[in-house]
Amino acid sequence: MASSLHSIWRFLHWGPLTALGIIKVITITALYMNSMWWPPNASMGGFIHQCLFLLFSTLTTYNYVMATLTGPGLLPKKWKPKVF
Repeated sequence: MASSLHSIWRFLHWGPLTALGIIKVITITALYMNSMWWPPNASMGGFIHQCLFLLFSTLTTYNYVMATLTGPGLLPKKWKPKVF
């Protein structure tokens, strides 16, 4: 329980929240511009393009949030990868 609260407090800082705000503004602006350039309700290509953009934006946000919550990770001292 204590580690989950620590990760939430690490997330609720001005740095991660600013990064999420920047991702949100870029996503909304790109969606608006894409809908003017290639309307998703006018053609199947525009719809697929908009869906792919939303998928990539969602995956970017998800990966950023998970990296922020889990941290960089740790390795044991003197760890080396196995040589094949």
